Amino acid sequence: MQRKFDTANKKLEEGSILEFYNSLVELYGDMTCSCFLSKQEKSVYEKQLELIEQIEDNSSDFELNLVKSFVYLKNKKEKEGYLYLTNSINIDNSKDLPYSLRASIEPEINPDYEEDAKNAVLLNPSARNYFVLANCFDYTKESKDLEKTLIYFGKAVKLRPDFTCAYNNRALLFEELKDYKNAIEDYKKCIDLEEDHWAYYQLWYCLDEEKRYLEALEYAKLGASYHSNNIKYQFCLGVANARLEKYDEAIKHYQNCLKERPESEVVKSNLEISKSKIIDKYLIEGKKHFDNRAYDDA
Repeated sequence: MQRKFDTANKKLEEGSILEFYNSLVELYGDMTCSCFLSKQEKSVYEKQLELIEQIEDNSSDFELNLVKSFVYLKNKKEKEGYLYLTNSINIDNSKDLPYSLRASIEPEINPDYEEDAKNAVLLNPSARNYFVLANCFDYTKESKDLEKTLIYFGKAVKLRPDFTCAYNNRALLFEELKDYKNAIEDYKKCIDLEEDHWAYYQLWYCLDEEKRYLEALEYAKLGASYHSNNIKYQFCLGVANARLEKYDEAIKHYQNCLKERPESEVVKSNLEISKSKIIDKYLIEGKKHFDNRAYDDA
């Protein structure tokens, strides 16, 4: 995909809008979500914007309008992107890409985003388009939207079993519903596909909610090893160890967390609880020895 993106970029620099468009279509045919494009350098898109703004508009040129919309969207200019996508659709409404791209624009600019996503699926029922459609529904408001969302995420992963982002988003939905078992399965799928995925923290949380504490600690450790700079893993390691009554370890991780977030009342509270648990443990042991008349040990 990187080679295709670099080729597309080169074609634009050479002034070939048609070839840039063809490369984009080919690239989107390989992609499932926008993560790949999001990882590109911001300066690349800024250069593309500089180039396309030198090209005169043409309300009858489908490829030019599509290319301009893509570049504007990648430069966070959604209003301009929306206008060029609308021009593209008015010129040729038989292509799914303009609908798919326009469906990603905020409702304040594009109130018809849901219809756009549906049209994209009708024209091309691909995993990417089902993913776009699934993300259109506000599942917190209506149960029917929830059912649709789960169905469309399911179609996306059925078409592309390696679709990490679809598993992740579906897991987030299951988690929102407190269906932790299904969330765990989807988060684990993310990690199977990408061992350094960001799902470890959410996976730990769901395992903790299911009281699968040993497993939760295992994944908390893995997450911390892959994302050592993310301080939230010190928090989950604190909780995970405390669940298993490993209070010395829990205290160490809470203290590490407070170095970065000294204002966190939750971490402070958990730290004090772990300290008190250690004191309680000694008191319990002491009383046991006292009751057995082992006064020196007591």
